[in-house]
Amino acid sequence: MDMRSWEATGQLDQLKREWEKVRDLGSLVAAAEELASNFKDPERTPKGVRLKLIDLIRDGDVGPLLTDGSYEAPQKGPQIERTVASDGSPVLTSRSANITNVKELLEFARQRGCAHDLEEWQITAFKENVWTVTAKINGELVPADNWSVYAKFGLQRPIERVQVFAEEAKADILADMSTRDSEWFRRVSEVREYTDPHLLELHLADFHLCSLAWAEETGADWDLSIQRRMFKEAVEDLLAKASKFEVDQILWVAGNDFFNSDNIHGTTAAGTPQDMDTRYQKMFREGQRLNRWAIDRCRVVAPVIVKVIPGNHDPLLSFALGEVLEVAYNNVEDVQVDNAACPRKYFLYGNTLLGFTHGRESAVNQKHYGEIMATEARQLWAKARYCEFHIGDKHHRKGTTHTLYDDMYGVVTRIMPTLSAPSAWAVGMGYKSYRGAEGYLWSRDRGQAAMFVYNVEIATDNTGLQLVD
Repeated sequence: MDMRSWEATGQLDQLKREWEKVRDLGSLVAAAEELASNFKDPERTPKGVRLKLIDLIRDGDVGPLLTDGSYEAPQKGPQIERTVASDGSPVLTSRSANITNVKELLEFARQRGCAHDLEEWQITAFKENVWTVTAKINGELVPADNWSVYAKFGLQRPIERVQVFAEEAKADILADMSTRDSEWFRRVSEVREYTDPHLLELHLADFHLCSLAWAEETGADWDLSIQRRMFKEAVEDLLAKASKFEVDQILWVAGNDFFNSDNIHGTTAAGTPQDMDTRYQKMFREGQRLNRWAIDRCRVVAPVIVKVIPGNHDPLLSFALGEVLEVAYNNVEDVQVDNAACPRKYFLYGNTLLGFTHGRESAVNQKHYGEIMATEARQLWAKARYCEFHIGDKHHRKGTTHTLYDDMYGVVTRIMPTLSAPSAWAVGMGYKSYRGAEGYLWSRDRGQAAMFVYNVEIATDNTGLQLVD
């Protein structure tokens, strides 16, 4: 049967409409020639012819029509399609009576050369669907199974490749080690001594001198005798840890709720009653003595700059402390005291700008301290590359970073820890924190060089309460 015979039967147009998107017209003509004998059978229906044509085209039994009028030798076997998923993963699909599972799909894909680059991939998802069609041939209904197999691949290095890589790395390390003698190890083990100058910042925020706590109630005892001892231990510990570095200046931050109350009534400036260990006059006398001891101890190492920061417990006494220190060191060349009435103070060391405040500004969110620094210290801000704001009040360690206009000028807001034991009120509210003090080492050119920590060691049982003999 030639093409005209197909046209006369009216079935070529129908087949063409169904399959013109799959194969070219030449393939349909070749299929028609293959099925010509079926049309001699009056019982052969158009549906049966179409089903047979589907099998021929799908399984590659019919090749395309060439320009010289001949037909290309067909590629036997099912058709496989390779696509790319939305996430970039390779996908193989087939619709065939011959490929019934993923294993057969992958084997046939390798034979056809469309899976040569999938050695480092594994199957992450697959589907195997089957449905049955029925064809009426020579008056008989014949069932046939059609399969649709789908496989998606994800890249994963096999364990064998990891082992090979590990062996190669091990061999490289051993080869490198064999070239190094004991003299090489001695040279590289030498610790470099830092001779560059540094600023040491000592900031014992929220010390709450003369506050009173009872271990059975709060978890730790806290009174004047303990406070005097712990204050000096912390200062000596931080100075000792910084002694490995060259320090040409020490910044001592005073105030910042150093005193627990602000008046003879034992209350804060806002009138909140406090648990006090001693009298108002003794508290202030002891506080100024401890600060002068700390400043004199620091003077042994390097000249001292003192910044007095008012707190919310002790704004009046912090200012009075600053006045006492100004008088005490009035004629001392290596001590400078800044007791200005402003609540925030700044210090520039090299290209590092440090800001200090207690942190009780009601209208200021923590992330806005950078903007305040840029506004209040314009000239110093222009010279700084590294900027930090150190605040107290919260009684726990915390560091947050936010960016002001440009990533190169990020401002770090750092919350200082406290040595103080929690008060009965704080314990009742559920406030807990690690107790300690921190010292910071600043380079003239590279910002923060080191941080030193003094932690309070207290023997406790599993309830967190201090063990009392």
